[in-house]
Formats: sequence, C-alpha cells, structure tokens
Amino acid sequence: MIKLSSARRYAKTLIEVAQETGQMEKFSTDISTLKGIIDNVPEFLPFIISPTIDLDVRKETTKEILNKHNINNLITNLVLLLIDSGKAKLLPYICKLYQELEDFYLGRVRALVKVPMKISEEELEMIRKKLEEKLNKKVIVSSDLDPSLIGGIWVKVGDLIYDGTIRRQLEILKENLIKG
Repeated sequence: MIKLSSARRYAKTLIEVAQETGQMEKFSTDISTLKGIIDNVPEFLPFIISPTIDLDVRKETTKEILNKHNINNLITNLVLLLIDSGKAKLLPYICKLYQELEDFYLGRVRALVKVPMKISEEELEMIRKKLEEKLNKKVIVSSDLDPSLIGGIWVKVGDLIYDGTIRRQLEILKENLIKG
C-alpha cells in the first residue's frame, strides 16, 4: 500500500527547498519534466522500482536520464534517495502533490477543458481569461479532445465541473421528457 502521507512530506519539503533557494520556477519545470518522463516512458517507473535490477545500475541509469533532461541536482538526489530506500513508487504522487502545493502557494488553479474537436490557441486563451475572471485566480489550462461530447465545452477546475455540452443538454432534455 502506498503511503500518501510520505509523498506529501517529500512534496512539501521540495516546495520549501525551492522557496528557500529561490528556484520555484526551475523546480516547477523540472517536476513537470520528471512527471512527463514517468507518464510518457512506461518502462521508467517499473525499471527504477524493480528489485531484480542491480541498485547501482538503476541509480546510474536514472542519474544519466535526469542529467540529460537538466533536472536540478536536488530533485535528482531525491529520486536517487527514493530508489535507495525502496520508495521510488511514490514518485508519481510526489510530482502530483508538488504541483498541487505549488499551485496553492502561488494562488493558481488548473483547468481541464474537453471539447469535441480541436480548438485554436486563441480560443483556449479566451477560455482561460474567462475562468480567471470568474475564479479570481490564475488559471493553467490544458485541453483534451472528446468526440463523444458532440458539441459545446466541458471544463473541470478542481472539484467544479462546468458542463455546457450538447450531450449534457440532451441528457437534461431526456430527463425532462421522462418526468413528463
């Protein structure tokens, strides 16, 4: 079982170190890069947590990969420490929690926008500005394509969901017709 309290402590320590050393922007970029490696290289996490692969090989290979991506030495050392202590499986959670804590400290939120077809950067920027006006916070927007929405837009910010899709309107219409 994964102990998220440990992941939270590591993430909180990383935030504190980033603040103390004045490297919030660098840490943010590096944590995003690390999260990207974990998400996009499916063999990375199994490799670093594998007990059948020699510890030194795992550490050296990981160090080479992180150095190639110019990851800060403090973050690299944390990853190596996690490998050493057998807690490398916490890494995806640490990255996620770090980003959440950073967002909290910087007063921003992340929004996921789902649309049925590709939208332009200008349209995405307009959505971001509208969300910032509504929420009074800086908003980081990412988008996904979901053809099942038929039309309209679906936005998730934290626990809030704004559903202005045609699919949802059809569901409401169906519920109203059933009610009579």
